[in-house]
Amino acid sequence: MAMVCSSQFNSLLTGDIALLAGVVAIAGIMIVILAYMYSMIISNPKVSLWAKTEIFQIVASVATIFILGMIISGFCSLKTSDLTALTDLPSSSSSVDIYQGAKNYLANATAFAHESVKINRYYLEAFSNMELRSVWDCDMGCLFGSSGQGSSPDAGYSSLASAYNMALNTSFFAFFSGMNYLFILEFVYSGLPLFFLPIGIFLRSMPYLRQLGALLIAVVFSFMLVYPVILAMFGLVPEFTKSQISGFDPSSYDESKVTDVSWDAVIVDSGSIADEFFEDDTNFKVAEPLAFTGQAFFVAVFLPTIAMLSALASTIYLSRMMGQEIDLSRVIQMV
Repeated sequence: MAMVCSSQFNSLLTGDIALLAGVVAIAGIMIVILAYMYSMIISNPKVSLWAKTEIFQIVASVATIFILGMIISGFCSLKTSDLTALTDLPSSSSSVDIYQGAKNYLANATAFAHESVKINRYYLEAFSNMELRSVWDCDMGCLFGSSGQGSSPDAGYSSLASAYNMALNTSFFAFFSGMNYLFILEFVYSGLPLFFLPIGIFLRSMPYLRQLGALLIAVVFSFMLVYPVILAMFGLVPEFTKSQISGFDPSSYDESKVTDVSWDAVIVDSGSIADEFFEDDTNFKVAEPLAFTGQAFFVAVFLPTIAMLSALASTIYLSRMMGQEIDLSRVIQMV
C-alpha cells in the first residue's frame, strides 16, 4: 500500500487520481454542454447561466488536486528541525518530515499509555497479594497449639485499590484511543482518502449535489493536511511524550516480581511485605503512578482529540466555502 511522501504515493496522486479526476471532469463538461444546448432549444436563461458558470466550477474542482499535491510535497520537504528553529524548543537529534513526525508522536503517546497500563496493573496485582495475605502469631512460641492472634499487616493497602482501578481503566482508555488515532493516521497515509477527490469533483459539478461533493473534497484536505500537521506540532514538545515525574522510573515495575516473591521466606514474618514489591516501604510512591496516568491520558487522548476536532472544524469550514456558488463576475473584477 502506498504511503505518504513515497514515490508510490506520488504516482498514485499524479497518476490514478489525476486520471480519474480528468475522466469525471470531461464527464461533467459533457453534461454542461448538453445542458447549454438544451437551454438554447427551450430558451431558458437560467439553465444557460448555470452552464456558463459551471465550467469554472469544474476547473476550480480539478485545480484542488494540484493544490493538494503541492502542499503535500511541501510538507514532505519540511523537517521538524525547521519548525523547532523558529521556537525556543530544544532541537531533536532526529529530524523527520511533518508526516513522519505526526506518526512518531502518536506512536510515542501510545507507548506512554501502555507503560501506564503496566504500572497500574503491577500495583493492583501487588495490592491483591498483600490484601489477601494473613499471618498467625502464636503465643509463647506456639507451645499451646492454636493459641495466638491472626492479622493482615497489609490490609490497609486495599484502600488504594479503588484509585488504581480507576487509573487502570483510564490507562486502557488512553492506550486504545492512541491506537485508534494512529490507525486513522495510517489510513490517511495509505492514500485511500484520495479517491474521494474524483467523486467529490463529479458531485460538486452537479447542481443539487454540490454540498456533498464539497464535503468529500474538504475531508481529503483536512485529514491530509490539518490532522497530521497539528500532531507533528505536538510532537515537537518533548514533555508530551516523556515522563517528567521526579524520581519515578516506570521501567522498574516488572510484573514478574509479583509472581516471583518467595512466600516461604516471608510467611512467618508478621510485618509488612510491601518492600517485596516496592523495594523500600518507606519510599512507597502513591501519587506518582496516578500522575503518570494523568500524563498518559493527556498525551494519548486530550491532544490527539484536539487534532481531530481541528480537522473536523476545517472540514466544516472548507465544505461551506467550496459548497457555495463561485461568482464569476466578481472574480473577474478582482483579477
